[in-house]
Amino acid sequence: MKKIMSALYLKIKTIHIDDLVLIISGIFLALLLRYLIRSYSSGDYEKYYKVWYETIKAHGFAAFNLLLSHGGGYDYSPMYLYLLYVVSILFSKLVSISAVKLVSVIFDLMEAFFVYKIVRLKFYQGPIPFLAAFALLFAPTIILNSSVWGQTDSIYTAFLLASLYFILKKQNWWACLAYGLAFSMKFQAVFFAPFLMALFFKKEISWKQLLLIPAVYFVMCVPAWIAGRPIWNLLTIYIHQANETNNFELSFPNIYFQLPDDLFHLFFPATLVIAASMAFMYIGSIYKSHIKMTRSILVQLALVSVVIMPYFLPKMHDRYLYSADAISIVFGFYFPEYFLIPVLINLFSFFVYESSLLGMNTISGEMLQIGLTLVVVYLGKIMVTTLFSSHGKISNSYDDLKPLDVPVDLKEDNLP
Repeated sequence: MKKIMSALYLKIKTIHIDDLVLIISGIFLALLLRYLIRSYSSGDYEKYYKVWYETIKAHGFAAFNLLLSHGGGYDYSPMYLYLLYVVSILFSKLVSISAVKLVSVIFDLMEAFFVYKIVRLKFYQGPIPFLAAFALLFAPTIILNSSVWGQTDSIYTAFLLASLYFILKKQNWWACLAYGLAFSMKFQAVFFAPFLMALFFKKEISWKQLLLIPAVYFVMCVPAWIAGRPIWNLLTIYIHQANETNNFELSFPNIYFQLPDDLFHLFFPATLVIAASMAFMYIGSIYKSHIKMTRSILVQLALVSVVIMPYFLPKMHDRYLYSADAISIVFGFYFPEYFLIPVLINLFSFFVYESSLLGMNTISGEMLQIGLTLVVVYLGKIMVTTLFSSHGKISNSYDDLKPLDVPVDLKEDNLP
């Protein structure tokens, strides 16, 4: 502990006083904003989160058996229950709605931290990484998701950002550990999986490292197994979740937005083949490219993965562009000439939230579908240009990836 505190003190000493003021002020305002809107009670909170938290608070560890048993009312990955359990112990005086939202807000901060770390890899000096972190903290859907809706998307996305950071640092064991935690939290972490598989086929990640992902998932199931839920049920929980609805989409303006649900059973297998085909084309394109996998290119490919998967997969909910919201902000700082992409992605998410959460329809779902389609097509064009055109705008501008304010002889892979 003494060594940790000493290292932290030395790190703080290196921060300029104006940067320190910026950091403290930004975090304070971000938390104040979340505090002021904390009392909003959504339907999901009343029906699910409040019940889960109050059961845990009343029964402690025994609540895992109550909630996870057949008919117990909890049919999700158990990792979230563990987090609620910790909060119920550390912040026992908090009212339920504040305690539930506190979990997500903590991971808002973790997201911002890894956005800062990723952007710091490019901008070795200066305030730009701090600005990137605050762009994340003050993004409308990031705020609405955790502090108004009380949802949990910040949790798995924080681990996805951690995984991306460790990939950029070539620390693949840590990257797979982080992804394992993301997948243990929510199945939506699968949007990032084509990116990891592409890196596996490019021999950037080994099969041994990928095996850490299911190992982490299994370990995260053990406490719930001890509490009484059958292990096979825990291992197949995402399969049960996927079978709960028979809708092409749930208020998400992807490619299936206007398909009638009465044709679901006829076309559902085809939608899975379409999604698998898109993932195959994405992975195959990266595999066949001979371009060096620089940090900028990896950031770009990560964004494409978390955009195209919810766009082509069926049964997508209104919040499923959340990880793209976060990673697109990183992309915007790596590729400032494409700043409209993160702006548009976050706006699409915001208008979907506006409809689902607040009952407002500023922009119709059909218009959002057209706009999102154009973004997907444009991102695909940028990716193909990057991977296969020696005259591509991105590959020429960022091929060497020398950060600002760093001597030109300092190569990318040697950056801290």
